[in-house]
Amino acid sequence: MNVEKEAIAQQTCSHCGEPCSSQAVQAEELTFCCQGCKTVYELLADHALCDYYSFDTIAPKTPASGISRKRFEFLDDIQVQQQLLSFTDGRSAALTLRIPNIQCTSCVWLLENLQSIDAGIIQGSVNFMKRTLTLRFDPTKTSLKAIAELLTTIGYEPDLKLGDLDAKKASSVDRSLWLKLGV
Repeated sequence: MNVEKEAIAQQTCSHCGEPCSSQAVQAEELTFCCQGCKTVYELLADHALCDYYSFDTIAPKTPASGISRKRFEFLDDIQVQQQLLSFTDGRSAALTLRIPNIQCTSCVWLLENLQSIDAGIIQGSVNFMKRTLTLRFDPTKTSLKAIAELLTTIGYEPDLKLGDLDAKKASSVDRSLWLKLGV
């Protein structure tokens, strides 16, 4: 290992704080452990969201490589959207996603400012204790697929388990039937 690579290996990533290896990525005067961290930093910088770094010194780990775009194609299906959306009228939609990687106030700040990155997102609200993100968005400007891809790109892949949604709906129907029988 040459002296320059040795010096990089002793540095920490300017985005996630993890130690950098000899494959570290340099950009301007900053060092990143991987291309994913560099991409997230550039995305934040392009949208004037670098205040993110002032909230906490521990940032979430980001993906080391790009995400597979086919991975979220199922979110274009109308039936899947009906399961995930809690509201839609064609101009506005709402959904709540479980985001396991929410770790700190920086995470909350970034997720509640997604409208600066995607103009189709109207508002974001995080429930830190439940690790959920509730989003209001304009489905004519963005899609569930685009939102999932954005979240994954910046290190907050949503936990999308449609089987859990089916079970939750079934249990609420069963409960309402029991309540009706009791009355």
